[in-house]
Amino acid sequence: MLEAVAELRAFIADEHEPESPGARLAQRLAEYLEGAADGCTLEELLDLKPGRGQAPWWQVEKAQRQRDTIAHLRDLVSTGGYKSDAEAIREAAFRYKNGRWRFDSQRPEAPTTGAMRAALHALLSTTDGEIPSRRSVERALEGCDRK
Repeated sequence: MLEAVAELRAFIADEHEPESPGARLAQRLAEYLEGAADGCTLEELLDLKPGRGQAPWWQVEKAQRQRDTIAHLRDLVSTGGYKSDAEAIREAAFRYKNGRWRFDSQRPEAPTTGAMRAALHALLSTTDGEIPSRRSVERALEGCDRK
């Protein structure tokens, strides 16, 4: 535990470019070390604490990755309307899940053979291998603009 505190202090003591992410992080870590005994938390100082009724950052980030992947898949399937695009995405995800997913899911990185396969891998990776509901895909597509 004290080794971790020593590492934090060493990071804070390092020289950082002014106004760089490293300098801002060092400042916040210094504030944490100063206020920890008074109940200050890293979550609060790094602005990572969710507001009342809000999801934690990792769930928000995962949901955003899923929406971004669905928007990319829409560009790949593009049937015309968001409802038909949603159905085409779900059909492709179903075929992928029942085919290559069982092999691809063992790898942390997306396959490099084909944009559709890589996007479907990314989608199923954000949903723990489950195909998102039709309504979830439609909601994601309603909020994205065509390029």
